[in-house]
Amino acid sequence: MIRSEIYQKDILKQCVRNAISGEPRKVLSTLKATATLENILSTMESNFGDVKSGQSIMEEFYQARQNKDEDITSWGIRIEEMIQRALEKGEIQENKKDEILRTKYWKYLRNSELKNATRVFFENSLTFEELRKRVRKEEQEMTVSQERKEHTKQINTMQLDQQFRILNDLTEKLQSMQKQLDVLTQEKVARKDNISEIVTRDYNRYDNKPQSGNRRTFSRGRGYSGNRGPYRGRRPFPQDVYHRDSNSQHHLNGNQL
Repeated sequence: MIRSEIYQKDILKQCVRNAISGEPRKVLSTLKATATLENILSTMESNFGDVKSGQSIMEEFYQARQNKDEDITSWGIRIEEMIQRALEKGEIQENKKDEILRTKYWKYLRNSELKNATRVFFENSLTFEELRKRVRKEEQEMTVSQERKEHTKQINTMQLDQQFRILNDLTEKLQSMQKQLDVLTQEKVARKDNISEIVTRDYNRYDNKPQSGNRRTFSRGRGYSGNRGPYRGRRPFPQDVYHRDSNSQHHLNGNQL
């Protein structure tokens, strides 16, 4: 703002005095009321400014790496601040600032996948600002893709869990049915053995019953005649009819005689 000469120095000096607060404000009491803006800034720099040399700042810059929990935006801002301090110390030239920044920024990205995805942008000699924008955009796309994969994986896991639960239920039902079938089979075998035992016992009891004269007697049933005549109720044979008619004829003749 001082170099642009848009505002008068008296106005800028008053703004600086009003902006300083806390411990640094005590330093203002040591300055005269007629102190210029340059005197105020020089005093603040000597008391609270960076006292590191330009060489020390550059050594810190070359040793810098993206931290584990540091996002790419914070990483870019950190190295940019170091380069700016080195530039103010006169350690580097303005025309070399962008090349140093872009190389440092891309080379020490922690995410190797992101680094490989943005290699083409680095090799095309984009400016630091353009390269940083491309890297941030690529990181966002990778994040969305990863979230989509995780969501799909979660859905697949839920489906697998559901299928496993169904399979377990079917297995338990089959095991229950198998147990019931085994019980029914055992009961059927037991009934069959019981029936076989009863039949064998009755047969043995009948077979061991004493018989007179070792002869078996059979009942002829009702209507049996010992003279082998026709059974009562049986239709007579033709020869029986003939004998019956002959006997009747002799009987009549006897009466006549």
